[in-house]
Amino acid sequence: MSNEDIDRLKTLEPVGVDTDAILFAAGKASARPNRFWQFACAGLLLSNGALAIWTFAPSVEVQGVHRPEATPIIVDESIPIVAEPSSYLALGKNPDGLGPWPESIPATQSPPLRAMSRDWP
Repeated sequence: MSNEDIDRLKTLEPVGVDTDAILFAAGKASARPNRFWQFACAGLLLSNGALAIWTFAPSVEVQGVHRPEATPIIVDESIPIVAEPSSYLALGKNPDGLGPWPESIPATQSPPLRAMSRDWP
């Protein structure tokens, strides 16, 4: 083949053939259609829709539960409360045999400590 023939072949263009369309059709034919992803996306779409409806739908008011009325407790104060000597109540009344608790605690000279206070000695 001469250079003249090669130059003539270079100038030729195919008529009616679209190379982009051929490549697109070949790529589409090579990929198998997989229905799994279509069903998976449809299932996710339905579950998200159901969740949105369940979340934003107005809730049904719960009917009140019937509870029986509380019966009052009647305390008979005529019965004296006697504490055993080894009980906590007896210890509070007479700790270590030192006598009864004082009615009031005497005030100290310094103010009481409080949270975040800096008035401590």
